[in-house]
Amino acid sequence: MRSAVEFCICGIALFVAVVSGLYLAIALGFGEPIWEPLATMAVAIGAMGLLGLLRTDEDLEQGLHSVVVEPDSPH
Repeated sequence: MRSAVEFCICGIALFVAVVSGLYLAIALGFGEPIWEPLATMAVAIGAMGLLGLLRTDEDLEQGLHSVVVEPDSPH
């Protein structure tokens, strides 16, 4: 269930980022202020980044990502 909620949040944030990118392009073309689309895009990208960090942190705590260092083999 949690994965589905994360997927929905990430999908909505991606949609908002794309729409705000288009709004930014229109604002630049017509000489309007660009701060609102930039702020909206920053919030959407930040939400996706935080979800990614949360998922990575949970995976590290569960030991799903393990680092194995092997000695160098002679050539």
